[in-house]
Amino acid sequence: MVDALKAITADDIGKEALKAGLKKVVITFDESTAPASNYETGLKLTDGVLTMNFTPWSNEDDLKRRAEAIQKVVEAGL
Repeated sequence: MVDALKAITADDIGKEALKAGLKKVVITFDESTAPASNYETGLKLTDGVLTMNFTPWSNEDDLKRRAEAIQKVVEAGL
């Protein structure tokens, strides 16, 4: 999540968009719906709330792809 937010806030436009559009982050795990590798399906940004639902023990080292998915979903929702 940190890498995704750093990428989004690399410029002033991103900082302002994030400040205006992201109010809360909820990290959860629902075994029946958490994706093992299709990370975008475990993310949603609704009404300023980013909900992250990932399988915590699967693909732990796949940080780059997770960050890219978070960045994509957040930017699309801002």
